[in-house]
Amino acid sequence: MTMRSKLLALQWAQQCHDERYHKDIAFLPVAARMRHFAFHMVKYLGGYIEARERDDMSAVGRVLVDAFAINLAMANTLNLVLPDPAQREVSIREDAVTAATHRRAEASFVTEFAKTLGHLAKACESLDHVEAFAFRDTMRRTVVELFGLLWSEAEARRVDLEERYPQRMRQVEASNIFDDLLREDK
Repeated sequence: MTMRSKLLALQWAQQCHDERYHKDIAFLPVAARMRHFAFHMVKYLGGYIEARERDDMSAVGRVLVDAFAINLAMANTLNLVLPDPAQREVSIREDAVTAATHRRAEASFVTEFAKTLGHLAKACESLDHVEAFAFRDTMRRTVVELFGLLWSEAEARRVDLEERYPQRMRQVEASNIFDDLLREDK
């Protein structure tokens, strides 16, 4: 199985998860979903920073997996197939690691994550105001940029997103009062 087909399978798993467990969000209009996801990503950026300040690597991994899940949902919302991470050009993370110390690389990740979220917020806001702004292209670009950042950071932290994603989704699903019934409907 190619990485592209693995990613598409993860996107499909996220789509099914969202339609079953998050109907309140899955069936919102695209603009409202993207705003919702932008809020999630800002929350994860803050969670990442707090986890790093506490030197809690378990929480760092959890935040990266949760942000990855939302990134999959964002890609699905925009009907966007995520690219094979091995096919991307040198990542921001790789540049930062070779150019500076680990601390600076981490600061680069946080900075690039925040800047990318700023671009996503501008696209969401422009759509709300119906401004003459390339909001769709910007949303698509930021989703891919976020994916690259998250994937690179997870690799650097030895967080296996492919392995941990299904485990995390199962935890989320198990917290739903109708989980047993929803699983029977599959």
